[in-house]
Amino acid sequence: MAKKKRSPRGLRAASAIAAYTGFPIEGLCRIPTVYCKGDCEALVDGCLGILVYSDTEIVLKTELGTCTICGENLSMADFLRDSLLVRGKIESIRWDGGR
Repeated sequence: MAKKKRSPRGLRAASAIAAYTGFPIEGLCRIPTVYCKGDCEALVDGCLGILVYSDTEIVLKTELGTCTICGENLSMADFLRDSLLVRGKIESIRWDGGR
């Protein structure tokens, strides 16, 4: 029998609440979210830590795995609570599952 994949804790309840209230699910649980401003800025909400930092690659730990931002002249502009602003020439953003 195939093993059932479990969703992160509380995701099902948060989905139901979001559907009922119209409130974005990202605000109800710790789903990492990336907001991009062209190819020069990326704001990552739900960042739990920095695993790799260089001017060509930044790897962030999130509740749902890692977020890797690749590019040129990358720098961290702000790191507040669980949000990180990355600036530079962003070429790719990749999510890798796991915890």
